[in-house]
Parts: sequence; structure tokens; C-alpha cells
Amino acid sequence: MAERGPEDVIASEWGADAREAIVRALASAERGARVLFDFDNTIVRGDLGDVALLALLDHGTLARPSREAWGPLTDEAHDAIARAFGDRARVGPHEPGHAGLLTLLAHVLVRETLPSGRAAFEPSRTSCLRGSYFAMAGLVDALTLAERVALAERAWAEASARALEATRLVEGHAVAVSIRPRPAMLALRTLAEDAGLEAWIVTASHEDLVRTIAPRLGFAAERVIGARPSRSLADWLRVEGAAVLTDDVGKRAHVAHHAEGVPIAQALAHTPRIAIAGGDADTEHALLEDARAAIVLVDRGQPRVSALAARRRDEGHVAVVTVSHE
Repeated sequence: MAERGPEDVIASEWGADAREAIVRALASAERGARVLFDFDNTIVRGDLGDVALLALLDHGTLARPSREAWGPLTDEAHDAIARAFGDRARVGPHEPGHAGLLTLLAHVLVRETLPSGRAAFEPSRTSCLRGSYFAMAGLVDALTLAERVALAERAWAEASARALEATRLVEGHAVAVSIRPRPAMLALRTLAEDAGLEAWIVTASHEDLVRTIAPRLGFAAERVIGARPSRSLADWLRVEGAAVLTDDVGKRAHVAHHAEGVPIAQALAHTPRIAIAGGDADTEHALLEDARAAIVLVDRGQPRVSALAARRRDEGHVAVVTVSHE
């Protein structure tokens, strides 16, 4: 049997109308524009950042981030975590206090509160950051590069082997713990590159986690822009009292700087040239808003991006392809 081409894959997964919309969008794309993808729940079904965090908490040695690298953690939350670490820079899975530290971190990162119910982050969300995402990336950032790569590989292998619908209950929340690539998203990358457009990944997961896995899916590692707290803290001015991470407006700014070479001082005011943007969540709103040829929305019911897709569909100037998150 002949191997299906990328257009056939898109038609099979998303329907013939979606295929035609994508083909037209690529044909009309401005020269030099890019096709941008979120990673978690977009290129793949599942969340690499989540499964990597769980793998780290389950099996890994926890390295202690600096005070600043936790992001907008409240002083009360920082003091509680500092007490759990004690005087140790690293806490291994079999060392005293490891279980208590895990329980505290799970509460802070999932609920964004302390066990007392008091807020763990202030601010917890800005236009460029979500506090818990920063702290999750900060935990990964504190590892060595070799440890980050090994963590990504372990998390990917474990999540790929689990049943598609596998979940795990964490602090009362059912977290999906399987990962599967979305064939149509990979086909879209192929079509974009065949059309002479660069395909980039822009993710809120730690950059090194996604850079480790991206080449397996046909993406260039150097075209992955992700969360790297040390870089955000060193290079970017604060916005709304917190760092500029790869989240919503922060994604737009990091694309402007890292993909288009706009100086950081002008990046937040710059609109990147985006032909097609794919995403699933309100954290991609700015990139989807900037797309000039097509939006590909993995529909998970997120309010801002759902409203944007409806608006673009009514306006009729930008193609809207809506696909199921299942």
C-alpha cells in the first residue's frame, strides 16, 4: 500500500475542508512568515511538561532552584519549600524528607496554594506568565542539561507506552499521563516546510525537554522556543510584576526576539509574521490572534481562543480549522 502524503493525512484526520483550507493558507502565506505550533496538547495529545514533572517527582533527584528561579512564589510558600529542603541543595528519592517535599510541591504546583489554602504565587497569572508553569520550569532548570535530557527521554518513553486514556490523580485533579503525536499536525509541518515556511514550536514547557523530543517528530531542535526561567530572569524586564515567560503575550514576544531577531526592548510591542498558528489553550491566544492565513485550534473549550476562532470565522479573512482534542 502506498504511503499517504501529508495532504491525505490531514484530510483523513481533519476532513477534506480542513485540507483545502490549509493548502490555500500556505499558498497565500506571506514570504518569510512562519508556521507556529504549541507543543503540549497540540502537536501531541498529552502534556510533556506534566509527565516530565511527574517522572521527576516519582524517580528523580530534586535540585533546589534559587529564590528567583521559583518565579512569583510568595515569601510564605518559599519559606515552606525552603524548610522542606533544609540545608540540602539536592534531595534524592530515598532521602529523608523526600515524601514531604513531594507532597508540598504537588500542592503548590497543581493547586497554586499552600496546604493552608493561602496563595502560593503573587501574581499567579499575568499576560506573560502563569506562576505554577514558571515554578515547574524552574525545577527543571535547576537540573543539569544531561539530567534534563534524560528526564525528557524517560517521560516520553513512559508516556508513549501507557494506554491512550491513562490518567493519574494528583491533588484531586485527573492528569493525563499518556502522549501520542497527532499525525495531521506533523503533516502540516511537512507541508509548511515544503512551501518554504519555517515551522517553529513555542511552548510553555521547559525548552530543553521539548528540544530533546522535537527531532523525533521532524522539528528542528533550534526552532523550539520554550520556558527557560534563567533566561527570562536575566534578559527580560518584568511585566505586570513578573517575568516574561513563553505564555500568551510572552509567546509573541519570545517569537519576535528568538525567531525574528527583534531586540528584547522592542519585542513586546512587535507583531511577528505568522502565516498559520496551531494551539489548544488560552496561553496561545496572542499567537493565534497574529496568524494571518489560518488558525488550527485543538478545541478543549478554552474561552478566549474559542471566542477568537469564532470571531475569525465570522470575519472570513483567516481560515479556521477546529479539530477535536480526542
